[in-house]
Amino acid sequence: MDRHRRVLTSLGLPTTYRDRQWPMLEQTMKRDKKTRAGLLRFVVLDRIGAVSRLEGPDPALLLSAYAAITEESTR
Repeated sequence: MDRHRRVLTSLGLPTTYRDRQWPMLEQTMKRDKKTRAGLLRFVVLDRIGAVSRLEGPDPALLLSAYAAITEESTR
């Protein structure tokens, strides 16, 4: 995760979300082209050069991941 954060930061891209923005982010993800019938689907990296599709992750897991990258938690 640190490596990803360094790369994104070096490109001038954001690496955190503002706290309390989860509902808006979740709605945005539901409009993504990979989402089908309200089921969130993600392309995930298993290892370098190997990806898979994660379908319908536990909402608590997504919320936990979001909490870990909010501006408040990274201070």
